[in-house]
Amino acid sequence: MKKQASSLSSSDGENRTVFVYLMTIFGAAQQRLKDRMRSAEMDGLGPLHMRLLCLNLEQPGCTQQRLADLVGRDKGQVAHLIHALQGQGLMTRTPDPADARLLRMDVTAAGALQAQRFMAMEAALATALFTGLDPQQIKLLQRVTDQMLWITSTLADTD
Repeated sequence: MKKQASSLSSSDGENRTVFVYLMTIFGAAQQRLKDRMRSAEMDGLGPLHMRLLCLNLEQPGCTQQRLADLVGRDKGQVAHLIHALQGQGLMTRTPDPADARLLRMDVTAAGALQAQRFMAMEAALATALFTGLDPQQIKLLQRVTDQMLWITSTLADTD
């Protein structure tokens, strides 16, 4: 059997390797969050639900579109997540008084409590994940991930 030649350049291969590593690391981290949420009786919600709740807690009254932009998902996906959060009494949607076409999202008191619990879980997991890194490595990682987030936000424009 003839071996196929790879069409990837060495830098493409290295980039792919880093990409696969990042996907594996954060896939595992997301699974740990899900497991912790299940143990904390936060069943029925996933990390993305809670991320929306936390973002809305930080930006009260923001729109569904704003939340979609912040998490890098489309408005329909976010609407589905918000509907689940509303169903559990964790978030509300109210028409904007100046423009009834806009819906403003707000976190309920129960939602704020759940968001605080989730942020504590995230902090504990982040501490465990980054414990082996020194402060300079963490600062470098912050700079690199900031740049990657910016690049990710521009990908839709170039696809």
